[in-house]
Amino acid sequence: MHAAEGFKGLTSAFHNNTFLQYGLLSTGALSLILIQSPSAIRHAFYETFLHLHQLLAFLALLGIYIHAVRGSLPQLHFIEAVILFWIIDRSIRCLRLIYRNTSRHGLTTLSVEALPGDACRLTFTMPRPWTFRPGCHAYVYIPSLSLWMSHPFSVAWSEQRPVPYRSLESEKLPTSTSDLGSPLPNRTVTSMSLVVSKRSGMTARLHARASASPTGIISLTGFLEGPYGGLESLASYGTVLLFAGGVGITHQLPHVRHLLAAHANRTAAVRSLTLVWSVRTTEQLEWVRPWMDQILAMPGRREVLKVLLFVTKPRCAREAQVFCQALTAIQARLLAVSGHGDTDMPDEDTDMSDEDTDMSDEDTDMSDEDTDMSDEGTDVADEESGSEDNEAAEVDRILKHGKWRSLISPAFAAPPLIFGGIDFNTTPTPHIDLVIGYSNIFSGVIPNCLTYAQKEWLLETEWAQRAFLASYTLAVMDNVTTFKNVRTFTVTKLSARYLDTLHRPGFWAALPNLATVTLIVSPDWRDIVKKHEGYFADHPMAPSDASGSLYRLVQDCIAPLEKIKTLTLGFIGGGEHATGLYARNQHVLPGPILADPLYHMAVTNPLETLQLPFVEHLTFTNCWFGPYALRYFVNEMRQASLHTLRLDSVSLIGIWSPSPAQLVPNEIPGWRTTDPRPFSWPGIVNAITPGPSLAAQRVFHNTNRRIPSPANNGALKRLEFVSCGYVRLMLRSVRGLVDDLGVEPWWPHNHQLARRKRWLGSLMMVPGREEKWLARILSYMRYDDRDALTEAFGLSMGWEEGKAATSLPKEDDQEYGGVGRFRGVLVAEAGEGNGGEGVE
Repeated sequence: MHAAEGFKGLTSAFHNNTFLQYGLLSTGALSLILIQSPSAIRHAFYETFLHLHQLLAFLALLGIYIHAVRGSLPQLHFIEAVILFWIIDRSIRCLRLIYRNTSRHGLTTLSVEALPGDACRLTFTMPRPWTFRPGCHAYVYIPSLSLWMSHPFSVAWSEQRPVPYRSLESEKLPTSTSDLGSPLPNRTVTSMSLVVSKRSGMTARLHARASASPTGIISLTGFLEGPYGGLESLASYGTVLLFAGGVGITHQLPHVRHLLAAHANRTAAVRSLTLVWSVRTTEQLEWVRPWMDQILAMPGRREVLKVLLFVTKPRCAREAQVFCQALTAIQARLLAVSGHGDTDMPDEDTDMSDEDTDMSDEDTDMSDEDTDMSDEGTDVADEESGSEDNEAAEVDRILKHGKWRSLISPAFAAPPLIFGGIDFNTTPTPHIDLVIGYSNIFSGVIPNCLTYAQKEWLLETEWAQRAFLASYTLAVMDNVTTFKNVRTFTVTKLSARYLDTLHRPGFWAALPNLATVTLIVSPDWRDIVKKHEGYFADHPMAPSDASGSLYRLVQDCIAPLEKIKTLTLGFIGGGEHATGLYARNQHVLPGPILADPLYHMAVTNPLETLQLPFVEHLTFTNCWFGPYALRYFVNEMRQASLHTLRLDSVSLIGIWSPSPAQLVPNEIPGWRTTDPRPFSWPGIVNAITPGPSLAAQRVFHNTNRRIPSPANNGALKRLEFVSCGYVRLMLRSVRGLVDDLGVEPWWPHNHQLARRKRWLGSLMMVPGREEKWLARILSYMRYDDRDALTEAFGLSMGWEEGKAATSLPKEDDQEYGGVGRFRGVLVAEAGEGNGGEGVE
C-alpha cells in the first residue's frame, strides 16, 4: 500500500515505524565504526576515534535492542545476554578501579617527572598491595587531563617500601615520656612506575604540564587499573635474549630484574641474559637510570647479564664525542684504581680497556676535525675555547649521572650485537656491561664521506696490495720451472687500479703452458692520495675507466700469446646480479673491446678494436656493447680462430639521435616479411649467427628449400646467450638525445624500499659529471624484438624456469629477474640439421 503512494508513502511509513528507525540507527552506527577503523585514522586521531567508537558502539547496541523488542525478534535473548556481559565487564572494572585506588589510608597519589628525550616518569603510590608480575601492563586514568579515557602502559618498575602508619590513635598527643621515644608503626606501600613517551593528546598535555613546573615534578590525581598480562615466565630458559626499542625498555626491565633475582636464589635456569636496547639519543638513557642502578648492583649480575646499547640518532657528532670523553675518563679512573688496589682484574681485560680508550681518543680527534671544517665564517680559536668549556661541563654532568655509568667501558669500536655479528656468549669481554655503538652516520662507513682514519686505511691497504702483487708477479717470473704446469689463471674481483701490476709481458711468458685466462675486474670509484704529512684526500674516479685498463692489458699482454685458447673478460660490482638498492641493475660498464667507450656509439667501423687472433673460446660477462661495435668485433674474430662466443649478462645500447624516436605502430610486421632494426638484438643476432639467417629461414618457409650457410661464417660454430637484453646509458651531457628502445613500462614499487633508497641517496657515492658510460639495465624488450628472437631463432625469454634467484631483485625494488632478457644457443648447421635451437 505504501509502495503505491511512492516515496511519500515510504517516508510516512518510516516516520511511523520505530522498528525501521532503530534498525537504521544501528546500521548507520556500525557503518561509521567500519569507516573510521582504518589504521591511518586510528593512529592520527586516536582519542577522537576512541570516543566515537565507544559512542557508536553504545548507539548500535541500543538500536539493535529496541529494534529486536519492537519486532519481537527471536534474537532478543542473545542481545540481552550480550548487554548483560557488557554491563558485568564495566561494573567489575569500575569496582576494581575503586578498590585498587582507595583504602582507609587514602587515595592513590601520582607524581609526574619530566624526563629528557620527551618523556615522563609516572610513579603511582598505591593504597593497597599489588601483585606485580614482569611484563604486565595497567590502564592509567588521569581525570584532569582526559576525563573519559584511560591509556594502557607497561609497568616498568614496582617497589614496596615502609611508611609511617598513621591513624587517629597515633595522632593523639603523648601521655607519658615513654611515648615520646616509641617509633611510629610502619606499613608497606607499593609504588608502580611507568615511563610515558610524548606523543599527542593526553601524553603531550602531561609532558607539557610537567615541563612547565620549576622543579619538573608535579602531583596529580590519578588512578591505576590493573594489572593485566604478565602471565608468561622466562625462568625455565637457559639463554634469554631481550630486545627493546626506545620506551619499549619498560617491558623488558622487570624481566631482567626478576631473572637476576631468581638466578641469585637458584630458582631459575637462566645462565646467559642479554638485553639489547636501541635508543635515538643519549638523553633517553635517563629514562631508566635509577632502575638500572639497582639492576647493576644485584648479586650475581656479572655472571649472566650483558647489556648492549645502540644509539641510532645522536643529535650531532659533538654529542658522541663528549659522551665518549666521559666514558674514557671513567675508564681511566677504573684502570687507575685497579692498577693500585685491584689485583684480581685479568690482564686481558686491562689491555682491552686501554685499546678501547685509544680508539675513543681517535674518534674524538675525528669529531674535532669535522666540527672545525663545518664551521665556516666564525673564529675557530674562540669557538674551540668555548666548546672545550662546554665539553668539560658536559663531561662533569655525565660523570654525576649515577653509578651504573661508572661500570661502562667505552667500547665505541665494537658494533652492536645484531649489526656486527658479535657472539656475546664467546666474546671475552666480561667487564664490559654496556657497549655503546652509533649508527651508520657516526661509526659506520659512509661511502661519500669517509673519515680521516678510513682514508688512511684505504691508502695503506692499497700499498700493501700493490706490494703483494709485485712480489707475486716477480716470484712467477723468477721461477719459470715451478709454474710450467699452470694451465689456468683466474683473477676475480681485482680492483682495476692493480691491472698495471699484471701488465708485464714477462709475467705471462713465464707461464708457458697457460691455456685458460679469466679476468673479472672491479671498477674504481675513488682515488686516495697523500697530500702532505697527516693529510689524506680522496678524488672521484670514473668507473668506466676500468674498461680501457682491461682492454690495454688484454691487447698488449694476452692477445699476442698463441698458447691462450680460452678467455673470459668481465666486470663485477654492478648489473643484474649485484645486490643493493644502489647496485642492482645499475653501473653496467662498457665491454673491453675498444680503447675508448666513445667508439661504442659509432655506426661505422670503429677504431682500435680488440684483436684476439688465437682465442678459440671467448666469454664476456656483465657489460654492454654498442650494436655496431659488437657486430664488427664478432665478424673480425670469426675470420680468425674464434669457435665459441658466450655472452653472459651482456646488453646492447640503443641508437641515439637528436630527433624523437618514432612511435611503434599498432601492427608490427613479422620477421617473415621485413628485416628487424639493424642495431637491435634481432638484427645483431642475424648478422653474427653461425646458423641460418632470417633470409635463409624465409626461403625455407616459402619453398621448403634450405640455403647453405655463407662461406664467410668463418670458424664461429657456437653462439651462447645468457640473460642478454638492453641497457640505457646514464648520460648527463646529452639528455636531449633519444634512443630507439622505447618507453620503459611502469611496475609497482615497494614504498618502504623507495623511502629507504631516498634516505640512502645522501650517503652513497654517485657518478661524477665526468662519468658518461655507466648504464642501467632495462627490464623490458620491444614486442617485435622479442618475437623475432623467440620465433625466428628459437631463443627463450627470461631466466631458467624455477631459478631461485628470479625473485631476489624484488628485494632491491626492481622487476623480477629475467624480465626483458633472453637466453639460448645458436650453432652452425651440421649436414641437414637445424641451425638454431634454444637452451633446455
